[in-house]
Amino acid sequence: MKTNLLLLISIVLFLVSCKKDDKNLPEIPLVANGVYVLNEGLLSWGNASLSLLDLDSKLVYNNVFERMNDAPLGDVAQSIHIRNSLAYIVVNNSGRIYIIDKNTYLYHGEISGLTSPREICFVSDEKAYISDLFSKSITIFDPKDLNIAGSIKLNHTSESMITLNNKIYVLSWSFGKQLFVIDAEIDQVIDSVETGLQPNSMVVDKNEMLWVLSDGGFDGMPDGPQLPRLQCIDPISLNIVKDFTFPDYDWMTKKLSINQAGDSLFFISGGIYAMSIEDDVLPENPLIDNGNRTFYGLGIQPGTSTIYATDAINYVQPGLLYRFSPQGNLIDSFTVGIVPGDIEFQY
Repeated sequence: MKTNLLLLISIVLFLVSCKKDDKNLPEIPLVANGVYVLNEGLLSWGNASLSLLDLDSKLVYNNVFERMNDAPLGDVAQSIHIRNSLAYIVVNNSGRIYIIDKNTYLYHGEISGLTSPREICFVSDEKAYISDLFSKSITIFDPKDLNIAGSIKLNHTSESMITLNNKIYVLSWSFGKQLFVIDAEIDQVIDSVETGLQPNSMVVDKNEMLWVLSDGGFDGMPDGPQLPRLQCIDPISLNIVKDFTFPDYDWMTKKLSINQAGDSLFFISGGIYAMSIEDDVLPENPLIDNGNRTFYGLGIQPGTSTIYATDAINYVQPGLLYRFSPQGNLIDSFTVGIVPGDIEFQY
């Protein structure tokens, strides 16, 4: 108990000192070539934050949202999505989405009253979907006026979403094992296919095949744990084209990503692994060993294929953002916020 009390005091002192230091920081410039890092913060502490790396100056600006809008971002920032001139920031435990101008970082609007929002998938300039961890429906909203326009009943929770050929593909992650297909014209589920247990992330390759990564769940859940899986699924027939099963339960797979060419997959399982979409076996060794790092977020920069990975360290202190070459060599690193998760590239 004494150790926990000391840790709590340390966190409070750190947060107070950060708040004071913000006033003495340089102004946040307009960044034409940058990378957003969304920091979850500590659950129920309301200290989520947004960091911005200026790729030209190699400077990081932390607490961007709060500094520019004089308001906290909220509790557990889950994902960030850029559409046209706006950045949509999904704040999971606060049940809302903040929208800022991606160039000025100033508040543009918000969507509130959500249950536990996770990801956004844009159907068009007039329609977008919001997945939800606890609600068994997907929320529909209009990006133009930010009004909620309806919902789609799944009877399952929802996580990662991808749009392809006017269909929206949705994963049911928490306790789930399904990929749902939604017809975006009528906003209805029209099909589904069973995946591995707890599919957490999904990408589309150059052949317009879906790749789904499942973590296998955990001890004590009704159907788990199961071995993690990586599956390639034909989005038209929903046939499973390739089905890789990881060798043991310790893989803890997450954050499936793909390069711009659509021919190389990346994911976190302790270290960072890479494989070709043509491979017939899973990689045995990581491209980037984790060492003493706690890799948490992952993104592949379009154009350069530079690998960006975040390190949550101990999930209490400010984390790190690493940049690696496509070959896995460390380029540099930057201090960001607490529990850095989602990465979005700004151009």
